[in-house]
Amino acid sequence: NKLNQIEENEYSADGSLVGKSAYKYDNQGNNIELNIYRSIGNYNFKHIYKYDNQGDKIEDYIYSSDGSLKDKYIYKYNYKRKQIEEKHYKSNGSLEDKLAYKYDNEGNQIEEDKYRSDGSLNYKHVIKYDNQGNQIEDDIYRADGSLEYKYTFKYDNRRNQIEDDGYRAEGSLEYKNIYKYDNQGNIIEDEGYRPDSSYSNQCIIKYDSRTNWTQKIWFMNGIPQTITERTIEYFE
Repeated sequence: NKLNQIEENEYSADGSLVGKSAYKYDNQGNNIELNIYRSIGNYNFKHIYKYDNQGDKIEDYIYSSDGSLKDKYIYKYNYKRKQIEEKHYKSNGSLEDKLAYKYDNEGNQIEEDKYRSDGSLNYKHVIKYDNQGNQIEDDIYRADGSLEYKYTFKYDNRRNQIEDDGYRAEGSLEYKNIYKYDNQGNIIEDEGYRPDSSYSNQCIIKYDSRTNWTQKIWFMNGIPQTITERTIEYFE
């Protein structure tokens, strides 16, 4: 039942093609290639992914439509196979930025630090969990230590995330997302809105018999915006 390749086609409400994404997998189930096309602005990129012997992604090469290298990402892991570093390089080989990750004794990610190319701190995420290991808070701090933004998360008794809220630094609510699930634990509806009712969006999701999603319909303020249809080919 491993994936062989996936093609996603995104359509606007009038049926015109907006974009296409094509994924290829090796016989271990690793995503080894992603081709992205967008009809607006001739946006066209290819990702080539490489993995180590344990199946952890260690390199991501991004190529422009003319075949030239655009960006490169290098990933490092600790002995528990937890990602501890991501380095982003420009096409000329110079470092763009770096992400560093920290974990608690249970393997939960508790911190994400982003550094500029000169080594100075750009921002910091501090992540908190409940006693069941559910992520319940993500606080983003600026380099000077001041709070920039806060996310909170809520769960049902099956540990499905049913809500996330975004708060500005002064504590006011900026947005809320609500999630609904089917009996198999798949998200079938994702609804987000602002507290002043100035904006809302909704995504309706359908799945195949192997619980991989095959269609997403996005609405904005109740009006259909895009439909993404996904064709999946499995290794038999």
